[in-house]
Amino acid sequence: MEAGITIRDLYNNMNELGLALETQGGSSGQTLAGAVSTGTHGGDKSMPPLADSVLAIHLVGAGGIQYWIEPSRGITDPRLLQRHVVPDIDRQNIVYDDATFDACLVSLGCMRVIYAVVLRACQRYDLVEKTVATSWQAFKESASTHLRDPDNRFLQVLLNPYKDDNNDNFCLLTKRSEADFTGPKERSDRTLSLLGAVGSMLANVIVRKPGTLFKLYHNDVFDGVFSGTSNEEKMAKIIDGILTYASDQRDVMVEHYENILRTQWPTGSFRGSSFSVMDLGYGHDIPSSQPGYSIELHFQAIDASGRLGFVEFVDSAIATVNAATETFFAGYVSLRFTGSTRASIGMQQWDPTCTVEISVLQGVQGLCELLAKLFRIGFNLGGLPHWGQLLDLDVQGHGSFYSQYALWRQVYAKMSNDFTARTFENELSSRWELTSPDQGETH
Repeated sequence: MEAGITIRDLYNNMNELGLALETQGGSSGQTLAGAVSTGTHGGDKSMPPLADSVLAIHLVGAGGIQYWIEPSRGITDPRLLQRHVVPDIDRQNIVYDDATFDACLVSLGCMRVIYAVVLRACQRYDLVEKTVATSWQAFKESASTHLRDPDNRFLQVLLNPYKDDNNDNFCLLTKRSEADFTGPKERSDRTLSLLGAVGSMLANVIVRKPGTLFKLYHNDVFDGVFSGTSNEEKMAKIIDGILTYASDQRDVMVEHYENILRTQWPTGSFRGSSFSVMDLGYGHDIPSSQPGYSIELHFQAIDASGRLGFVEFVDSAIATVNAATETFFAGYVSLRFTGSTRASIGMQQWDPTCTVEISVLQGVQGLCELLAKLFRIGFNLGGLPHWGQLLDLDVQGHGSFYSQYALWRQVYAKMSNDFTARTFENELSSRWELTSPDQGETH
């Protein structure tokens, strides 16, 4: 597959051939190269991320020089490869080596341009998704059982960060299992449900404090709310307006958070072809951008002693959100679980890995500061940030957080003429000292 193809076009093309991706993330607007080289993943708890479906990588470097990289036990005969697939490549640039391949899988664009990859595929299949309501305390007590359940390949928890009357947190628990292929299916449009939930929240605020409507209207809070702006932008304007002109009604928004969460991920069952279940926007236009900010931190899900490595961060995040009374958490907290990756600097370093994603809307006062605080907490607890989302929020990361850091740099040294060819270095790789030369280092 040429690496510039979008995930949506990729799975549609594969479907026509009777094939499917082994796994993918929850959206489909990324290019294949972008998804692979940043470690994009879903929530298939026993499966590694999409990058681990790659079997060979075709790279193009400065001056148009080509490279073909495979693991040590490759899938091709170099003579046939050179004769039929990449006739213009130098034989010395066909590489069969685990360390080189593992470094190139997740490389943030630093190991030359990814032109194409060979993907391992499987026969088409369905996924049956089931979502039930639970609580954070109940999930913590049963997490190890869910993680070891062989009948379900997917595990996700959507969490209400605001505590209820029982000092617990409402959660939506989702699992998926495989079934025979029937065909793609679209999820129901949740726009009206979302707008209805937000409208109910606003109405409750106005009933409690009628003067709020006058203030919101005369301060242009409703400008754009009834026009073509996105649902996220509408929500942000209303929430920020309440915080600004009726801050004493913030508790109403807290009370309605669960209802809004339910509209976005309703309980019940959903079945369709794998890609139509994994791509949460299947059948709908891919938005050019999303007006929000998102972080994601990766932790060891469970160790040999049974300790859950993500609980301390989630508990700390809950406490931090509840203490941030100057803002309102307009966003979501999601936990998903994956297998480990072979990629040297892939975030999924444990088997299984828990990924905690926290996304918030743009335009709500205090949310950026809250998100940065949550990131620092997770970072200090050893969480590995997602290469494709916000990171380095008032903290400085370093490639040595990864056990294969030295090996990754050794490969990069070979690919960059001992750190002298800086063509594919970028600001992120420099900050994390992935691609910056070290005077005391020998290669």
